[in-house]
Amino acid sequence: MQAHSPTVVVFDIGEVLSEAPGLFEELARALGRPADEVRAEYWAERDDYDRGAECAPYWGGIARRLGVEISDDLIERLSGIDSNAWTTVRPAAAHLLEVAAEDRTVAVLSNAPLPMAAAARNSDWAPHVEHWFFSSELRMAKPDEAIYAAVTDALGVDGGSIAFIDDREHNVAAASRAGWKAHLWVSDDDSRAFLRELG
Repeated sequence: MQAHSPTVVVFDIGEVLSEAPGLFEELARALGRPADEVRAEYWAERDDYDRGAECAPYWGGIARRLGVEISDDLIERLSGIDSNAWTTVRPAAAHLLEVAAEDRTVAVLSNAPLPMAAAARNSDWAPHVEHWFFSSELRMAKPDEAIYAAVTDALGVDGGSIAFIDDREHNVAAASRAGWKAHLWVSDDDSRAFLRELG
């Protein structure tokens, strides 16, 4: 590996490693409401959930706004659907993780609630990841400047030693300002090309 090549590759999860196909349709079946309505309510308070809010207020709020009676069992079911969908990575993405881990340290930095963080650590692709950083555990989220500083410090490297792949332009821009070699997700092939170009 060339001296200037990044030693750590940091991946986002949602829309990079996973796509969660059918998520809103499955949530809609559980709630008994149209998928479009569920999708709108899902994102309404997601930022707070990603920053560490508990399950009950988040899913209870969605159910209340949709006129659905909530229960502990329904909360558990909705949370499980959500976590499983976002932590089921595509086979090509799992291979990308495996290849990246051959000669670099692999980390994850994701805006994700606590149940998703737990599910990711117990996934079949988890052995390829050495460091985990979740907004819900750090109580800060991308693109907050502080989250990139916290991850850099935790990894014990300078920003130029970190390659980062994310699907949101504002997250990529913030990482670049932190000195990371940040790349906007396009595809698995494009990401492999990005990593090859880095050395």
